[in-house]
Amino acid sequence: MAKYFQVTIIYGSELQAKSKFPEVYTLYNDSNSLITGDEYFPYTIVSTGDFITIPLKFGKDQNFKEISMDICSKLEVDAIAFSSLHLWVFSAKGRSNPLSLTSYLYIIDKEGNLIVSDLAQSKDSEIAGDNIYDYILKLDDYGFVLDKLVEKAASKYFKKKK
Repeated sequence: MAKYFQVTIIYGSELQAKSKFPEVYTLYNDSNSLITGDEYFPYTIVSTGDFITIPLKFGKDQNFKEISMDICSKLEVDAIAFSSLHLWVFSAKGRSNPLSLTSYLYIIDKEGNLIVSDLAQSKDSEIAGDNIYDYILKLDDYGFVLDKLVEKAASKYFKKKK
């Protein structure tokens, strides 16, 4: 993101070292959102030190403005980025099935303005769905998909600013 948006990115231990990070973590980490309710994929995986916020809403009942403004204020940053990655398989018994990786990116500034909202998707891979390595190989596309997403989002962002 730093490359495409020409900004300083604070993450990991530097972000966690901010004095108000424990407060933000306590307020907005929703451990229940780690439980999917899906019998085959019951949990969401999160990187060490990352957290899952309460579900952000962008439609009629939006809450992202207030949450983002509060997080930016407490962490003393100009904007925050939320991202998610989804591994999709569309299943049909007895056939090969398309497997796809989709990454979403939202950047919200300290005034609560949604300045970036975009997604990128990998090409579908046909799989039988019975071999875990098919899924692992698809996850290897993540770097490419994320790079494509950030480049595309930055391009749109800078076109809007002109």
